[in-house]
Amino acid sequence: MLLQRLKEFAESERFVLPPRLYSRRPIRYLIDLDSNGRLLSDFPIDTSDPGDWEVRRGIQRLAPTVSRSKGITPLLLADNAEYTLGVGREGSNPERVSAMHSSYVQLVERCASRTGLQTVAAVSRFLNGGGANYVSFKDDFNAGASITFRVGKAFPIDSPSVQRFWADVAEASSARRLQCLVCGEIKPVLDLLEKKGKGIPEGHPAGTSMISANTSVFESYGLKKTQNSPTCADCAEKFTEALNHLLSDASSHIQFPSAKVVFWTKDPTRLTWGRLLSSPGQPDVLGQIDMVRSGDHQSDLHDNTFYCTILSANGGRAVVRDWIETAVGDARKNLSNWFSAQAITTRRGGAPEPLGVHALAGAVARDLKNCPVTAVTALVRCALVGTPLPMALLHRAVTQSRMEHRMTRSRAALIKMVLATNNRQAFPEGHMVYLEDSNQEPAYLCGRLLYWIEDAQRAGVPRIKNTIVDRYYGIASTSPLSVFRLLLRKTHTHFKELVGDNRAAHRVIQSRINEIQDRLPEFPRILGLEEQGLFALGYYHQRAYQYRLMDERLNFSEHSLTDSFTAGVV
Repeated sequence: MLLQRLKEFAESERFVLPPRLYSRRPIRYLIDLDSNGRLLSDFPIDTSDPGDWEVRRGIQRLAPTVSRSKGITPLLLADNAEYTLGVGREGSNPERVSAMHSSYVQLVERCASRTGLQTVAAVSRFLNGGGANYVSFKDDFNAGASITFRVGKAFPIDSPSVQRFWADVAEASSARRLQCLVCGEIKPVLDLLEKKGKGIPEGHPAGTSMISANTSVFESYGLKKTQNSPTCADCAEKFTEALNHLLSDASSHIQFPSAKVVFWTKDPTRLTWGRLLSSPGQPDVLGQIDMVRSGDHQSDLHDNTFYCTILSANGGRAVVRDWIETAVGDARKNLSNWFSAQAITTRRGGAPEPLGVHALAGAVARDLKNCPVTAVTALVRCALVGTPLPMALLHRAVTQSRMEHRMTRSRAALIKMVLATNNRQAFPEGHMVYLEDSNQEPAYLCGRLLYWIEDAQRAGVPRIKNTIVDRYYGIASTSPLSVFRLLLRKTHTHFKELVGDNRAAHRVIQSRINEIQDRLPEFPRILGLEEQGLFALGYYHQRAYQYRLMDERLNFSEHSLTDSFTAGVV
């Protein structure tokens, strides 16, 4: 289905296909000829600019392209110096270079004969007349870079006749006729895909193939290479071009170190799906979130379909991690639920701010590059299809918290999402967003209690670097009974260190600890995975609530001082 949908996208009005077997690639050198095939410049013209990222390897042009194996396959009028001029690179086999150049010259001759174009005939005369022997090279000449010809002001590769000839050459090389798996018609099928996907993470720099079988273990019924998944040249061209367009369009994909999330819709919509999934907290996207939740864009939903695939690569082969095809209306509804499930107060107790897939996926690893592709896949599928997040993500999140001895907002949001998507009745909309004083879950109360024990330590030892949380969070979140009595004894020691105004802090902290203890007849011996998640939320909620109170008191004091100055009291 993925390849069929990509082909449909390539055939839509929104997409402009390049000529058959043409793609945009850097052409570094130009050889200028007159209409008779005479050389106009001793040196090839270098179009590269190392200081400009876009043309560092030469000006981008639409030029003939094909996937080459170990054989000799010249690219018509746009190939490297070995094919074009018979000039080998360091270490090249002279006999092979000669064969490559001869094959290239013969291809240009055939093109000149078939098309009857004066510009192609001029190139053919230049090559057959030994013109390559008169070309000089500068010290920085790169024999591996692409070279094309300019005759007068015209580029032969731009001619529609040349483009049709190149397509016919490729079509003639497909001998075996099978049923194409994309269009379903009996056609000549490819041994190898002629174009590759560009920009798939962990893929080969030259590109990755969407269909590939390079060893005998994949062969059966006498079908070799890509014939096990037979594809005609037209379909292969279209689905690869469509994929490369989506991979290069920033609005159609989300980049991760190990994967790309690629998406599009059958018909255009007013929603920028990439920004909603990756940067929902940006001011210009918040309005779209309101639109998603209210359903104000119903005109975009009628008979429209949302497509999404998650791709990574293994060398030269693409790996399809997931494929999603759903109605745009359903995707909008599920995305609204996704934002509701993750809603949680900010670190300082403010109103919830939406998080994107990068922040949520990064919550399960110290660095985003270490985030498993399965986490990305699960988050995207939850957002678009409504699939509950796997408990494995909860395990990774609480484990990472124990390792880092801290609870971040994104990690708290992810923990809440896993719990909410797996038990929506226990987590209705608006539940567990802020501190819930009425929550009687022992694990949640233990998390809150740990915050107050840490607060007592900070009050008694103001400049402490490593707190009780740094030392005991892991065991407190898994085996409360084995550690909380010890921590409470330490708290009494910290209270003895409080002097002066801090005695008021003693009374507040002690009352909070007593209040929570009264609701905990005994500490749980062991906390299961979901209970560890509740413990983390209890700690995070209590800390955020206290930060909000401190900020409110600070703002109140500042306003009172300002009012006093205004009134002339101070």
